Amino acid sequence: MYAATPTKLPLATWARLMGVHPLHFAQVSFTPADAKFPSGNCDRVMAQHEWQEADATSREEVARAIAEAEENIERELGFRLLPSWEVDEWRQTARYFRAELDNISLTDLRCAAQAVKAQWAHLVTVGQRATTLLAASSPITWSDVMPAGDGYKETGTVTVAGLAAAVEACEIRVYYPGKSGDPAYEIRPINVSIAAGVATITFRRELAVLEGLMEAFEPVAVDGTVDAQFLAAVDVYRLYNDPSAPATLLWENRPSTCGCGDDDCPSCDYTAQTACLNIRGDPAHGWLSFVPATYDAITDVWSHQEASVGRNPDIVRLWYQAGLRDQRVACPTRDMDVQWALIVARYAASLLDRPPCACARETWERWRVDLAFRGGAEELATYELTASDLASPFGTAAGAVYAWRRVKNAETGAAARFAIAP
Repeated sequence: MYAATPTKLPLATWARLMGVHPLHFAQVSFTPADAKFPSGNCDRVMAQHEWQEADATSREEVARAIAEAEENIERELGFRLLPSWEVDEWRQTARYFRAELDNISLTDLRCAAQAVKAQWAHLVTVGQRATTLLAASSPITWSDVMPAGDGYKETGTVTVAGLAAAVEACEIRVYYPGKSGDPAYEIRPINVSIAAGVATITFRRELAVLEGLMEAFEPVAVDGTVDAQFLAAVDVYRLYNDPSAPATLLWENRPSTCGCGDDDCPSCDYTAQTACLNIRGDPAHGWLSFVPATYDAITDVWSHQEASVGRNPDIVRLWYQAGLRDQRVACPTRDMDVQWALIVARYAASLLDRPPCACARETWERWRVDLAFRGGAEELATYELTASDLASPFGTAAGAVYAWRRVKNAETGAAARFAIAP
């Protein structure tokens, strides 16, 4: 299953939380002879695009709603709902309070390294996002596991051998083949275990419907019993942190340092130097200290260097990974906090303009109700919102109000935890 808009919350997880049958959401049909298929009353498939089904919600619309909900919530909280890599973030360094003076030591009053505040809190590590292809077109073995004997091969298994000791299970990612690890084509969720250098990856069958069947001008139900309508192989990647270039220090060149009237004076450029970063204090605060240094990839050691310019840099460019980690799940850097996943799902449902499929109308539609509305033939009961709820930047739909209240609770809790005792 894929979508052009990448999301932190997998589409399949959103469907499960919204009470949508996983096969119907993925456009798959399967009715065992000895059991009633739960989504048997769904007379139409769920389409990939809105233009394929003009009067119903598509998977692409759901993905856009999830991404919008995640972005809005993260903006208010000040941290990502799932660890992600921030790229080339420019932060201004602290200035000495007397404008005519410079800090020439690159340290603070305690002789510790200078620090900057990252834009996003809950720091995980410093460095850049990196990927390595572990196996291209690795074959999938489809099997009928649970419940066994119903005829639906719901479990896909992929094995990758010869892994280095440094590869961790939570770093494994699976994609549609031939997509160069494009996040839009990642298959999620997955389960991964590694033993003796061999990774065993499992995922559900409906997550691997052929792209051509979902992109058809007139989409039809995919037969869950036909292997040829699902992927036969996937690309397996390692997604990890590259610590070699987490920061660059920038000094704005001043005319006094290179001579007035000098044609070679780089007056409209920066002097740049690589630096290493350390997380200072509580990672939830988002402070990073910096020191000019060079990285040795063989020994994985940073060596201190003298600053290229004899004063504090003007700008620090940052690359780092930050986001909330739920230590209750198997992979905190891959799977979203279970409570925030539910909040995102309900808020995203409230952002959808078109009606849901018939199979999810009860659990899905309720979060689209505008709680600020009063009157009307169908609204026999009136609603009352507090002034704070009415001022919600998320809107007044039930899902939006639900998310806003929990964001406020999280902010109140964080303020109390970080408060400085008198």
